[in-house]
Amino acid sequence: MTTIVKGDLMPRIRRTPEAARAHILAAARRLLIGEGPRSLKLQRVGKAAGMSHASVVHYFGTIDGLTLEMVKDNHRKRREALRAELGQIETKQGRQTRIEQALANLSDREQGRLTIGLLSLGLDPFPPAEELGLASIVDLLCDLSGISKEEAQRLVLVSVFTMLGEAMVGVQMRERMGVDDDDASRTELRRWLLTKLA
Repeated sequence: MTTIVKGDLMPRIRRTPEAARAHILAAARRLLIGEGPRSLKLQRVGKAAGMSHASVVHYFGTIDGLTLEMVKDNHRKRREALRAELGQIETKQGRQTRIEQALANLSDREQGRLTIGLLSLGLDPFPPAEELGLASIVDLLCDLSGISKEEAQRLVLVSVFTMLGEAMVGVQMRERMGVDDDDASRTELRRWLLTKLA
């Protein structure tokens, strides 16, 4: 819930703690993607969010705390949505369509800039390894398709590596191959990869 409080200087917006955290994370993400990792300073994030520096510190403590929460928010939500949806889709075609959407999300250029920004800060751009998030995707693929665990692991690794590479350096790689960098060529790559996953 959000409430506007009028004062002498500028109106303050009161948010629930969850809404405030989400608002700060969105502002930090915009800064990181738009201006790069050097833009991530607590004061800049506060200003971009229209909040005080103290509010950012209150919710996240440090810039590392904010950045790590941005990572968790980014990857964990995508992974959990994929797992939930794949488990509910009953047809092979439906699952393939959802996997193609997941590949498109992973290869998103904005996602690539975020990943590069986090890596350049020396941070692991993925949720904690202890969560075994990719292992849960591997297990789900084994259950849905009947392939061996080793095969599912290889497929997940190749897919993630390929799509993150697409997100981070796809433009440059296509230029060096003389291939157009357009929606059609990116879609074609995802669909080709999907045939390997099927």
